[in-house]
Amino acid sequence: MKRSLTLRHQQGKTVKKNSKVSVETYAIAHEEFLACPVDQTACGRNTEFHGTFNVSGFELIPSVYTLPHGHRADPRVFGGYIDPTSSSSPFAPNATIHDIEIMIYERSGNTVGMRVPIQQNFKIDPTDTFYTTLWSGASSGDEALVPISWTSLEYDMDEAFYDEIKETIDFIEILVAVWRYVSPIVSLCLILVSGVTLYVRRALDRRLIDGDRYAMEAVQNNSRAMQSFSDKNLVSALKKKNSELDPNQTDAAPASATKVAFAV
Repeated sequence: MKRSLTLRHQQGKTVKKNSKVSVETYAIAHEEFLACPVDQTACGRNTEFHGTFNVSGFELIPSVYTLPHGHRADPRVFGGYIDPTSSSSPFAPNATIHDIEIMIYERSGNTVGMRVPIQQNFKIDPTDTFYTTLWSGASSGDEALVPISWTSLEYDMDEAFYDEIKETIDFIEILVAVWRYVSPIVSLCLILVSGVTLYVRRALDRRLIDGDRYAMEAVQNNSRAMQSFSDKNLVSALKKKNSELDPNQTDAAPASATKVAFAV
């Protein structure tokens, strides 16, 4: 029909396919069935009565589509011989089976099923010889549409399709749970390992730095190590010199002489 249609969500018609997948039911909005001039957009489609879709440009015989049994269509489209309120009416419109329904999986926006019942109606001109025999109540000069047949175009995805969606949802939920609960624990462990590693490296670096500093200070002239080393050399040199001056004295003699000298 080369036109877009507005869909409207049907409350209370959610279809549950399994524990994780539900599809929503949509129907064609009421304003899409309005005729010109009530609906200005319908004026360019040569729609004289509401509830009709003029498809004369696509078929050899002038015709319009309606919903089965004239559901949601103006009764005048059939020449005025149909009274929907009469028990003898040949039409028995039923919204349950005669309305268009489109099933959409809202999480992805994909159409997963639909039911499109369509009734084909051919236009009959008053000049046709059998015109007055069809509708005795039709006035001369009127035109009407003859309902020929109706069919319902339906499809729905099989259960395996919805099971695959359920498995995908389960997998995503597991990933979310891992990200929400396991990832913080893993991150905390990594932080602790990093902290311990940094502490050990810092302790080792400090020990190496202290060793290098001790080696540098040990060779300095004003260091305690060097002072002790110099004092030891000085004592050795004095002992050697004293022994050279008085070879007969023992090591204890200089000490007593030194004591006496200090005493005086």
